[in-house]
Amino acid sequence: MQFVTMGAQVHTSTNVDSGLAFKAGQIFFGKVNKIYPNQIAEVRIGNQKLIATLEAPLQAGERYWLQVQSNERKPVLKVLDTPHAAQTMNMKAAAQQLIVHLGITANAEAAELAEFLMRNQFPITKDSFQTALQWLKLTDSSQSGLATIKTMYVQQLPFVEDVFKALLAQSKGESLHNMLGDLLGKLTSASTGTATTHQLKEVLESLVISKQGHLQETGLLKLVSQWASPDAAPDLKAGAFSLLQKVGLISPSFSEAEFLTKLVTDSQISDVPQAKTELAMKWQQGMQLLADYKTALQNGDHRTVYLQNVTNWLAEQQGVPKAPLTSLVQGQQLAATSVSSADFAQQPANSAALLKINPQQTDLPKLTMDIVEMLVTESESKSVLTSFLNLLNPNRSQVNGAKEALTNQLLSFSQNPSESSVLPHEKAVLQVLASEFQMTDLTTGTAVYSHLKDIVKILGLQFEHVLAHAQNANPTALEEELVTLKPLLLKLLQEQQHPAVIKELAEQIVNRLTAQQIMSQENGPLQNVLLTLPLNIGKYETDVTLQWSGRRTQEGGIDPNYCRILFYLDLEQLKETVIDMQVQNRVIKVAVMNEQSETLENMASPYIGLLRSSLEQLNYKLSGVLFENTLMKHGKEKRNQSTSYPVAGSYNGVDVRI
Repeated sequence: MQFVTMGAQVHTSTNVDSGLAFKAGQIFFGKVNKIYPNQIAEVRIGNQKLIATLEAPLQAGERYWLQVQSNERKPVLKVLDTPHAAQTMNMKAAAQQLIVHLGITANAEAAELAEFLMRNQFPITKDSFQTALQWLKLTDSSQSGLATIKTMYVQQLPFVEDVFKALLAQSKGESLHNMLGDLLGKLTSASTGTATTHQLKEVLESLVISKQGHLQETGLLKLVSQWASPDAAPDLKAGAFSLLQKVGLISPSFSEAEFLTKLVTDSQISDVPQAKTELAMKWQQGMQLLADYKTALQNGDHRTVYLQNVTNWLAEQQGVPKAPLTSLVQGQQLAATSVSSADFAQQPANSAALLKINPQQTDLPKLTMDIVEMLVTESESKSVLTSFLNLLNPNRSQVNGAKEALTNQLLSFSQNPSESSVLPHEKAVLQVLASEFQMTDLTTGTAVYSHLKDIVKILGLQFEHVLAHAQNANPTALEEELVTLKPLLLKLLQEQQHPAVIKELAEQIVNRLTAQQIMSQENGPLQNVLLTLPLNIGKYETDVTLQWSGRRTQEGGIDPNYCRILFYLDLEQLKETVIDMQVQNRVIKVAVMNEQSETLENMASPYIGLLRSSLEQLNYKLSGVLFENTLMKHGKEKRNQSTSYPVAGSYNGVDVRI
């Protein structure tokens, strides 16, 4: 048995693989480069050269199978074969011999893995080899699995299954935006829901639905809520009702009182299907009681028993004790017959029949509005409010038209708040809505920065960091972090009642988020950050990938003098676009890679001077902007090799200038 004792590294200009770490049981395919006196030799393993003390004679220029026996002060390596055998073997034969050395059952998968590890000169142990074989069975393609294993070796990542799954999910190249949208759709259509799924849907909506789309989906709901809110000021309620008429949800031929009375009338003549939701059931109950009251008045029956039924039902729904009629209905005029209204509370329940209501003072619209306010106040979720819209107007096309009309109205108001066609009380409501649906100005750097920072927070990429410092964290900040995407997905995976298809997709998204956290790491004096974020541009959706690499200062902060930033984005007209910005001693060089590089260069030329002067104000110097048409085969291969990440997703729509 031959042994080699390893000494210190050779400091040469050759690229050194600092990731090489000796562990007992590892096998290397190494070459003896030079023999020195006193049994000292230069041994090359991969790209790393080491000084070895030879305890057995070896020959310079020969290759050997070497296995780590121990790793104390000086690693001791055992030679597993003769140099002649190792030198004359081809790759396939060497892979077969490696499998024999490891004691692994020989098959096609093991041979492919052995050749891959040898070709890349990665250290091998029996445990890591068997683990990698099991992981490859989880992949649709052995190539994607092997590429993921290579990333783990090169990046010196923990060789564990969670890391492999995370990187594998990222390598599949699926659009993160599409995955989030798919999960939102599955959660929305699921028959069961929990508090976790409700919170998760809200988070997904904020990520997936654009501001314009979000406005179209929820703007009308907000407007109805403003109209039906019992706490809203009278001018806001009036303005909201006026806007509901302008956008087409409510006919402009009705006054508010007439519309509320019409709701009761329609409930009598429409063939309402059996209630499927609690909201619809309550609506039908309330409208039926009002219809009974209205019919009694029309038939000359002015007894207050019908009015008492309405007020009692409202009291029950609001969770308050039943009270006398006079304290529940403000403004109603009672005509006393045998009993005065002051003595009403002292009478038996059936004595309500002795009281009669003045038909000239009936307030059916007020009671209808009471029911509307009560139901809207209870309807906190988007799905319930959407159902309520259909109760106010069963015509779905009119409801959809009203959503779009309100979106256009609000966008127009945001651009021109002094528009003369908007009445003062309507303007107050539009200002309230505009504050909730502010669009991100993608032409402003600070706005884009703030927007991307918000997306990172919503994704929950700081979740583990916050938990690790939970003792010193602000309780409010910790609570906010728990309702971001990743912790909510992890919570959903712990719940048993969700369908397998939902949990599988949730796990894939968790892996995608984890991959970004894994790849954003410190590497000596360098800090790497890689983010793939769902991005909404107007009403269109895509992914944007940002890769940043730079030196850290002695204090641990980012060094603004030296860094490299890569920006990936797919656009409908420009297609795949890569921007590579390198900063060396505050001198900036920018390369724009696109299939239409000449067109981009012509479009960008007028702005180069502005870019240069703006950078000078920040104490940076622009050395030049280069436009390259290298995003075809060579460019894609080069980029994928450097990042191990797929390209960002695409979207359908027009491009924007960023």
